[in-house]
Amino acid sequence: MPDIYIEKLRVLEDQVPPLLSGEAVKETIAKDLGLDKIENVFHDFNENPIGSASIGQVHKAYIFKRGRKIPVAVKVQSPESERLLRNDLNAARRFCKVFAPEQLVMLDEVGKMFSTEFDYQVEAKNLRDVGENMSKAGFDNLVVVPKPHHELCSKHVLTMEFLEGPKLVDGIRKQLRDYARYKGVDPVELEREMKDKMMREGLPPPYDGPSAFQLEMYRQSLAARDGVINTFIWFGNALLSIFSSSRIGYVKSFIPLNSAKIMETLLKVHGHQLLVNGVFNSDPHPGNFLLLNDGRIGMIDYGQVKRLTDDERIHIAELIHHLARKDIEAVAKKSIEMGYESKFNDRDVIFKVNQVVMDQDGRHITEGLNMQQYIDKLYAKDPWNKSADYMIMPVRLSLLLRGVGHMLTHPVSVATAWNPIATRVMALAN
Repeated sequence: MPDIYIEKLRVLEDQVPPLLSGEAVKETIAKDLGLDKIENVFHDFNENPIGSASIGQVHKAYIFKRGRKIPVAVKVQSPESERLLRNDLNAARRFCKVFAPEQLVMLDEVGKMFSTEFDYQVEAKNLRDVGENMSKAGFDNLVVVPKPHHELCSKHVLTMEFLEGPKLVDGIRKQLRDYARYKGVDPVELEREMKDKMMREGLPPPYDGPSAFQLEMYRQSLAARDGVINTFIWFGNALLSIFSSSRIGYVKSFIPLNSAKIMETLLKVHGHQLLVNGVFNSDPHPGNFLLLNDGRIGMIDYGQVKRLTDDERIHIAELIHHLARKDIEAVAKKSIEMGYESKFNDRDVIFKVNQVVMDQDGRHITEGLNMQQYIDKLYAKDPWNKSADYMIMPVRLSLLLRGVGHMLTHPVSVATAWNPIATRVMALAN
């Protein structure tokens, strides 16, 4: 899309102009939690939101627990948000019915998921369940899900652990600016060149470069080299200060994000959520990940959590396994078994649809077309009218994770990354 649209739409992640004033926020919290004054519970409450999205806004405050003052994030819902969002979804559905009928199946399921976001007690339960699942899986050294304070949660108020760190999307933008400065070029021009290249060449195939371990060793070696050189520079400057006011500038290498480690972690964690737990966040956009100071990834915003039955997650595991093996017949057979219906049940089209929505989207897959053009081409060849409802959110999960990969210039094959997990799930099921 044109840059002007992208920049305007980006604010929807967490920078929507807040619908509630500071006073209105306090009134909502007091009313919903049954408090005379929120100051009796929440201390140093910041009336300016640290984030504001489509249905609510988040404020930082402090509470006392076990004699300690701890920071919390307080999410407050706007009273008008549910009505406004339902109107928007109805308008989007009417548009798709005329101009993009192939998107109706996904839009209807997305609408169902949005309806769960209006009860923050449900989100508090989601945070607790997913957080416990991540701990049981041994992922505490990789990711953090904020713990809810259930006694301070209600339909319109969610109080949870405050996680400190920049959003992944901001970290990516900072990296671009740092790299541009390191190369001595204009960051705006550099970003434009990268976009132009992608427009000319299409999305690249899955990443096949250095591993997460190799990249981490490279990052650490750069930091260590800078440290050694700057130690000598410090001594040099100390000597120079005796004789003159001139100083030698310190060295600062460009140290990139470990994109391989970030994507490896996100794929491993979400693959486990989907295929092992059957409880996963279906809205993992880059604004919902934080780069924490201790190197872990903070995972926030669990309003859109999908819960699968055991049969459903095993079906998805089998589909992922067949996709990873590129078994056209098995993918088509499994899809039809799961409820996929089209005019001709063309095996080749069914495989290609599954591949592009659940696995990868490089130019080698989409025949040089962009995603929508490719979907239009497949739909024209064999129009589909039905898909398993429970597949829509896993598709959205795959698409959004791949979007994060493209932002990190680390495109991925989701089926390849998830196949080891899928194979274990299938073995346990048998």
